[in-house]
Amino acid sequence: MQGEQNKRKSYPVTLSACTPDKKRTTRSDFLHGVSTQMADFLKIIPFMHDEEEHWVQYSKRFYEYVSSQAELAETLLDSCGAKENRAWFFLREIVASVRCFSKVSYILRYLELRASTYDILDGETSEFKTITEDVRKLFDGMLRKGFAALEAEASDIGITIPQEGVTADDFPYFCTPGKLYADMWVESSSREEEAIVKIATSYLEIAEEYTLLGFCQIFSPERLIEMVPEHVNEERLRTFEAEVHNLQSVYDTYIGYTRMEANDARLPKLRSCVSIALHLLEIATVLVHFHERHERSSRHVDIYQKLQGITGTYQILDAMGNYALFYCTRFLQKGKQLSEEAVMDYAQITSKRIPIPMYRGFHVRPSTYIAKIARHYGAEVQMHLGDEMYDASCVFDLFRANEKINMEKRRFIAKKLISAQHIAPTDAHTLPQVIKREIKYLIDEKLLVVHQEIVPDDLLIPDLDKSLFTPEEVRGAINEVITRLLALGKIDITMPLYVTFIGDKRPLGDIAILAQSGYGEDSKGNNVPLPEQISYLYK
Repeated sequence: MQGEQNKRKSYPVTLSACTPDKKRTTRSDFLHGVSTQMADFLKIIPFMHDEEEHWVQYSKRFYEYVSSQAELAETLLDSCGAKENRAWFFLREIVASVRCFSKVSYILRYLELRASTYDILDGETSEFKTITEDVRKLFDGMLRKGFAALEAEASDIGITIPQEGVTADDFPYFCTPGKLYADMWVESSSREEEAIVKIATSYLEIAEEYTLLGFCQIFSPERLIEMVPEHVNEERLRTFEAEVHNLQSVYDTYIGYTRMEANDARLPKLRSCVSIALHLLEIATVLVHFHERHERSSRHVDIYQKLQGITGTYQILDAMGNYALFYCTRFLQKGKQLSEEAVMDYAQITSKRIPIPMYRGFHVRPSTYIAKIARHYGAEVQMHLGDEMYDASCVFDLFRANEKINMEKRRFIAKKLISAQHIAPTDAHTLPQVIKREIKYLIDEKLLVVHQEIVPDDLLIPDLDKSLFTPEEVRGAINEVITRLLALGKIDITMPLYVTFIGDKRPLGDIAILAQSGYGEDSKGNNVPLPEQISYLYK
């Protein structure tokens, strides 16, 4: 063991050009400089010695101090090249670990203290507070192990550790002496109502996207390892964190401390769900960063094994997935019902008359886009066609509208054929030619559009038991062929047909934009780009 230490100390720890005059810095000068600049951070080590007396007294101020000093120490070590030096690399990893633990513990302590004040008082909140306290104690334990490892590694390298450290008196608990009377309420306006709908809509969109992460259940350590980073990674969690943070900012800007917030008990509860979810995402982001950077991508196996002595084998991922992301899912779901109610209560209901899709009515692409718009805003949108009503958020319900649309189209063509007085009695031999002629006439008049080639067999009427057909029977045969071609998708009937959408003005506005762009397709059903305003439909 002593031989290994001497071998490690033999690695160069001096900087060849760290002074303006380019003179070589001696080992003792280098260690003195590091010890001096890290002194405020190293003062925590003596404080951690008296564990039984102090560790239960950790306050937010303490975690904040540790985090800020660890960040300064990490920056110093990086600027000295510790990441590229085998003798100093583990020390740098310990400092990074302490920084991670203190950041997480600070947020956990905040949640622990605030849980009872959040306006979501139920049994699940009490359970969350208890589990948060347990997780915080877990990270407190990691923090103590981290400082123990820091002391051993720093001493081994030759860094001077202060004899006197910080004290518990330096980190008193935050205590509110009282609460001032609230007399700064802002009167509500239509702008606040629009903001509520915007916030609730964005909340529903984020909640739906976040649900795809799948953390509505507890995962085994092995499964969590498989999920990072392919399914869960720092980039993805930072995106969610930014979206939820923006949601909270919009709320505080337009809704916080208004009469509307005071009069609607659901709004503070929604704000609480947003706040808790944001803090949990902050924790998850810090932990997944640590795992990706310091555990999973560790450059040296021996360093990773040493870190496991501080962090445990799976505790970082377990806290990330089975605490932070799991409870984030729970609280986002809590706010989902509140958001849906807010959208309905504050939405500005209107109606719009919109043409049906030109190509095959409400088939897959138009129906999917319309349903996405309705779900994007979380609003109830109805589509009316005649005396029938359809749920615009349900793709299959929109499909159902095609039955009535095709019936109207066939009725339209039937009326056109009735008015065609030139149709005369026809024998069975020439009937296909007459059908072909009449269909060509309807195509030339732009009443029919051809999507696929019509072959001679398509014009045949099976099982004919007559040799001569009256004009009415000829019209019936033409209708039969057109109905069959329509069902096969070879033709479509062109007619001015509209539906009426009823709901909040925002989704209806986007549906109108979608219709103006041909529902994302041309007259032949080919894909066309959507306007920028509704590009979210590509997600």
